[in-house]
Amino acid sequence: MHLLSITKEIKVPASKVWQVLDDFGNVSVFHPYIKESSIINGIETGMGARRVCNFYDGNSIKETIVPYEPGKGYSVTMEEFSLPLKQGFIHLDVSSIDDRRSRVSIRMEFEPKFGVFGWIMAKIMMKPMLKSRLKEIFPGLETHILTKKVIGEKGMLFDLLPLN
Repeated sequence: MHLLSITKEIKVPASKVWQVLDDFGNVSVFHPYIKESSIINGIETGMGARRVCNFYDGNSIKETIVPYEPGKGYSVTMEEFSLPLKQGFIHLDVSSIDDRRSRVSIRMEFEPKFGVFGWIMAKIMMKPMLKSRLKEIFPGLETHILTKKVIGEKGMLFDLLPLN
């Protein structure tokens, strides 16, 4: 398994970060690569919740929450995706630094397809590309919480539409 781990301090209270992360079906409101996302099994959050994420590039992925710790974090299994992986997991954690700041961590574990060739490809190409994309989630998350705007492709901001 290959491992990527990124931790960032953001200027938002942990409770507000958790509120957004726990809205599992709406990851598209802060993720700069996800065009739309939705719950696909009727479980909105917590263990067993499943979502589909459609990316701006036309690809998609399904994810299921496996471990879940309310207020702190969860892990998802990656399913039905176009990346050349046998399996993948993403772990999200949030912790409080003080009343105004929190620490958010994203860890990704993955096993590439294609044996030794896949391992080399993952080491040389996939890890740097994935790490760069994971880093772009933090500004999107922070900006969304502070402005209440949807983060679109390449970080473009959109006003949230009122719910009827």
